[in-house]
Amino acid sequence: MKTLIVHLFLIVLLCTTTVVSQTTMLAPGGSGTFEAPYLIASLANLSWLAQNSAAWGSFFKQTANINALETQHWDDADDNTDDDLYNDPNDGTSTGDNNGFLPIGNLPKNFTGNYDGDGFSISNLKINRPSTDYTGFWGWISGSAISNLGLTSISVTGAISTGGMAGRADASSSFNTCFTTGSVTGGVNFTGGLLGDIESTSTITDCYSSCTVSGFNRIGGLIGVAGVTVTINKSYASGNVTQNGSTSFAGGFIGEGLNDVKIFNCYSTGNVTGYDNVGGFAGANFDGESYFEATLENCYSVGSVSGTSSVGGLVGESEHVTNNNFWNTTTSGTSNGDGFNDPDPTGITGKTTSEMKTQSTFTNAGWNTSIWYMDAGFNDGYPYLAWQNPGGTPLPVELTSFTASLKNNTIELSWTTGTEVNNYGFQVERKKKNGKSEWEKVGFIQGHGNSNSPKEYVFIDKNLSAGKYLYRLKQIDNDGSFKYSDEIEVEVAAASLQFSLEQNYPNPFNPVTTITYGLQFRSNVKLEIYDILGQIITELINKEQSAGIRNIYWNANKYASGVYIVRLIAEPTINKNDKFISIKKMILMK
Repeated sequence: MKTLIVHLFLIVLLCTTTVVSQTTMLAPGGSGTFEAPYLIASLANLSWLAQNSAAWGSFFKQTANINALETQHWDDADDNTDDDLYNDPNDGTSTGDNNGFLPIGNLPKNFTGNYDGDGFSISNLKINRPSTDYTGFWGWISGSAISNLGLTSISVTGAISTGGMAGRADASSSFNTCFTTGSVTGGVNFTGGLLGDIESTSTITDCYSSCTVSGFNRIGGLIGVAGVTVTINKSYASGNVTQNGSTSFAGGFIGEGLNDVKIFNCYSTGNVTGYDNVGGFAGANFDGESYFEATLENCYSVGSVSGTSSVGGLVGESEHVTNNNFWNTTTSGTSNGDGFNDPDPTGITGKTTSEMKTQSTFTNAGWNTSIWYMDAGFNDGYPYLAWQNPGGTPLPVELTSFTASLKNNTIELSWTTGTEVNNYGFQVERKKKNGKSEWEKVGFIQGHGNSNSPKEYVFIDKNLSAGKYLYRLKQIDNDGSFKYSDEIEVEVAAASLQFSLEQNYPNPFNPVTTITYGLQFRSNVKLEIYDILGQIITELINKEQSAGIRNIYWNANKYASGVYIVRLIAEPTINKNDKFISIKKMILMK
């Protein structure tokens, strides 16, 4: 009977005790050279990499997706004294400190190798080191190339210089086609969804983070701080950013950019909550020293922004070069693009949600259509980077002018495109302005397919009877999709023409208006725009033109609100003593 009771006790004990097998570090295949990199295929290989600093100058290539969920309970204590920190019984339960994964590279021993993720990812990585500086999957890298790697559903907590992928990177390090998702929590300084701190001619290209980010000073959706000739291109951040305490520099993309940092073709969509120097894209964009230039170009932000002081829709404060950048005045909750400088510096422009989802907002600013795409069903209708959705739609055909001139009973239509993508051509349509007639096709002009340079087109409509006519262009893509231009009106009058300059329409306007003028005879024509101080800011026409009525668009997108003067000078070629000069006042109201 006693024997039976003992056996029953053992059976119950085995049924109620969970035996957890832990990951023991395992050296990967390969030799760590460029020709034969270490092949990272498992969490055991990653554990080996984290604990073997002698290999931190080698080449690595990941060969499989890796689930790092076990790292949530890893402790730094080597309880079984086998020189492997993370295969002890406590590493499989919540017992212990639960430090999580050990960052690869630290101070003074940096990671100086190269790691190619080869399109694979590491999921569920946990790092819980609130007192440790330089915290991330990599702690501190120097002169390294990190590429083609995703970290998904991560939870990273550290102190100074904390990032989802790396705490700090310097010495010409590079990150290409990398991303992070999950959450990142930092300490007193430098916290970012991808990187906490990046310096010294390092680069980031085609990367993103959707991590929620929280910390104190200098926090950003992608990067906490960047400087000393760092270049960041074609990257974005979409996670919300929350700043703790009465601290400074919080941005949806970057907390602070300084010392010749250059940021091109990037955007942020997350909401930003901070205290001082808070921006939808950047907390601050400083030069740091007089001989440096911090550059922000072709970037935008759309998230809400809140703070106590220096709160801007795009940047909290900008001291240097900004070109063709936009923020959403509707969703940001602020009418200031720069929270410190008033008015906003040139190159920081606020747009409504509708305007931010309008292609011409960006093509008119010269954004590269091979870099930026736009589709109503992708990225909530805002512009996105081509690498995000290669099968998407590039910023399409952009019509920059559409004018008409009259000679006797013949109308000449002229139009210009700034860029073209998959442009099959233009169907010219006309109808008489009598309230009854329908649009009719009167001609077709072949397009240029794909082009990043201006293209000019002309169509002549002859033998028209007296009356008012409306014209429009039906721009057709190679796939058959199409869109219509605005309409223009031309009157074929029985009476002779006169020299004239009509009041622009609409007036006030924002940002495009139509200027109509008439030429009685063939003339040398100048059509110029002046500011209120009498300084010429642009010349719309400077050439010989035939008699007729002409309409020309003026896009004042890059100019500030205010009063402008349009001046027409027409000198007939047959009688130069009959020079015609006229001016009109126009009001740009943004």
